Amino acid sequence: MNDARKRAMARKVAAALGGNLRGKTIAVARPHLQAQTPTTCAEAPSIPLIIALKDMGASVRAYDPAGMANARAEFPDIAFTDGPYACAQGADALVIRDRMGAVPRARSRPSQERR
Repeated sequence: MNDARKRAMARKVAAALGGNLRGKTIAVARPHLQAQTPTTCAEAPSIPLIIALKDMGASVRAYDPAGMANARAEFPDIAFTDGPYACAQGADALVIRDRMGAVPRARSRPSQERR
């Protein structure tokens, strides 16, 4: 996914919340902030999304068990939590970033049809 598509996700979050993210808290679960290279976690794929959310006035809260140690130093303006539930609690929106196929797809059929 290129940076423009990642920023477009931030616009979709804003649209879902009425178009304005000022004063809103957005939780980003599993943003994959671990370093993809030995240099820095600033190259993580979710960074354009997080920057766009912050540029729109949102407070960002994140939980990523694999990358929080590096990310806390790189991004002091992001609130990091100790677990996924703490990340989501009280947030105005939750964005779950994960590899394609890692999150099970929701059933599209009504429950009556699943008998």
